[in-house]
Amino acid sequence: MLARTPKSIEPQSYADLLKIPPRPAALTEAEQTLDKATTELKSAQAIQAAALDQFRHMQPGTIPSITAREVDEAGVKLREAYEAQQLAQIRRDGAKADYEASLHLQVDQGCAGLRDEILDIADRLEEVLSRGVALHAAAAAARVSLRNRLPLNCRDMGGIVSQIRRNCR
Repeated sequence: MLARTPKSIEPQSYADLLKIPPRPAALTEAEQTLDKATTELKSAQAIQAAALDQFRHMQPGTIPSITAREVDEAGVKLREAYEAQQLAQIRRDGAKADYEASLHLQVDQGCAGLRDEILDIADRLEEVLSRGVALHAAAAAARVSLRNRLPLNCRDMGGIVSQIRRNCR
C-alpha cells in the first residue's frame, strides 16, 4: 500500500485545485515590456550594424557620410537597449517564477487529492475483483466450469489495479 496524504482535502475541493489559474496582469505586462524591449534591441542592433558598415566602407578622399561619433552614438544606444532588454527579462522571469510557484503549489495539492481518490477507488475495485477471483478459485476447486468468464477475467483485471497503484507513486 502506498502512503497517503492526510484526508485534509475533500474530493470536491481538490477538483477546484486542478485548474490552471489565469496569468496575472503583472506577468502579461512584463511579457509585453520584454517584447517591446527586444524589438527595440533588434532595431538598435540593425542601426549600429548599418552605421559600422557605412563607416568601414567610406572611401578616402570622399565626403564622409557618417562620422565616428555617430557610430559611437549608435553603440551607446545599442548598449542602452541591451540593458533595458536585460532588465525587462529579469522582471519577466521574476513574475513568471512567482506565477509558476503559486500554480505548482495549487496543482500539487490538487494532484495529491486526485491520487488519494484514485487509490481509494483502486482499493474498492481490488475488493470487488477479489470476489470474482474467489469464485473462480472455488469453481476450479470444485472442478466446475463456469459459463461466464468474468470471474476468470477478474484475476487479470487485478493486474490493472496494480498498474494504477504504480502510476500513482
